[in-house]
Amino acid sequence: MPDAIFPKVTPRDFSILENLLEARLGSDELLVAALRRKLREAQLVFSEDLPADVATIDSRILLRVDERLPEERTLVTPAHYIPGVGHQSIATPRGVMLLGLTEGESVDVDHLDRIERVEVLKVLYQPEAERQRWARMTRPHLVPVRSAASKSGAAGGVTGGIASGGRPGAANTTLMSSHDDDPGPAAA
Repeated sequence: MPDAIFPKVTPRDFSILENLLEARLGSDELLVAALRRKLREAQLVFSEDLPADVATIDSRILLRVDERLPEERTLVTPAHYIPGVGHQSIATPRGVMLLGLTEGESVDVDHLDRIERVEVLKVLYQPEAERQRWARMTRPHLVPVRSAASKSGAAGGVTGGIASGGRPGAANTTLMSSHDDDPGPAAA
């Protein structure tokens, strides 16, 4: 079943993997093989379309290696890797293979002398999902605002007639952000 998994990778993460492959070409056969496999099998998914349960760079995940106890790790680039603080570098075969997996998926990682089975139990934090959440929370809400001519009851006047397509008495309505102090062109 692990061979049927097609990891979901953002364009940013894909680019980082390509650069890593270019920089490491030939220096670590297992890493190069893992990078090539990931780049070949990856499904590119834009950040805003990526499900929150997919492991990306800078995601914090709960994983299990073989039958050991679950471990919490953050997938990081080599530049951000700090030993002993719960990081998993994507410059390792395990890190590369974890990238793009969805909760519940597992993969075999070749270490030359042994093969380990790694499973993503839970994505605890994903930066793309967090950005989407903040965008929804801070996005201005659109509310209808009527022009001064419409509010005063002007029927078929210049403002009402032009904005409403010439229908006498039609309201001149403009959408405006509820967080916007500028009344826009309708107030002019």
